[in-house]
Amino acid sequence: MNNLWKIFTDNSSLFLNGAWVTLYISLIGTILGLIIGLILGVVRTIPQPDKGIKRFILKTSNFISTIYIESFVELP
Repeated sequence: MNNLWKIFTDNSSLFLNGAWVTLYISLIGTILGLIIGLILGVVRTIPQPDKGIKRFILKTSNFISTIYIESFVELP
């Protein structure tokens, strides 16, 4: 037990630095996931026009977003 405490006290700054890096990475990942999810949700709810370049762009973006969503969502 003394060896464990000595390891912790000798390396406490490294442990704290690692904890802050972990929190930073998870915060950035959460923010990026929120932004991507919000954009995908808005794009998927835009009504598609009958014809034209806007229809092509929306169908393409819906196809890409469907691939993105299905690759990260695990079905039971």
